[in-house]
Amino acid sequence: MNYQKPNHDIIKELKKTIEEGNKKFGEEWVVIDPNSVEGTYSVPPFKVVRNRRIMVQMFHERDNIIRLSINRCEIQRKADPPFWEWKDGLTWNDLQKIKNELGFSDHDAVEIFPKECDEVSVANMRHLWIMPIPLWFAWRKPVEAPKIQVVRDMANAKRIINNGGKIQ
Repeated sequence: MNYQKPNHDIIKELKKTIEEGNKKFGEEWVVIDPNSVEGTYSVPPFKVVRNRRIMVQMFHERDNIIRLSINRCEIQRKADPPFWEWKDGLTWNDLQKIKNELGFSDHDAVEIFPKECDEVSVANMRHLWIMPIPLWFAWRKPVEAPKIQVVRDMANAKRIINNGGKIQ
């Protein structure tokens, strides 16, 4: 059995380094150099933004779709190597707010839950695909139709007319 023991000192130091780095940022989004972000990419991000809590990498996908890869700027321990991971816990409301704040409030976005055989889960990151056109299956707020008063008798009609068309 090839058992690795976690080095808690290294994890503590990494956590401290990340926390110190986070202090350089506030709540507002700041564009950072995509080359400064470590990662293995088939295509590098075209833009990276972050604030004290969140980092978002933006990628061009096919058909004018933009993918947002989102993670918290905080780590937590885990049981298996490398014994740490990005902290989880981004809610639907968090993702909606991030999408809107980054300039995509007029666009639908999709998060994918793939078939089990296609699942790739290597980090606590969330991915939103920003769609260039509205999705036909998205729920929409109903458009409110003008209210029409049905007049059932002549007496009510005269009262409405005499009241400048206002319903009493």
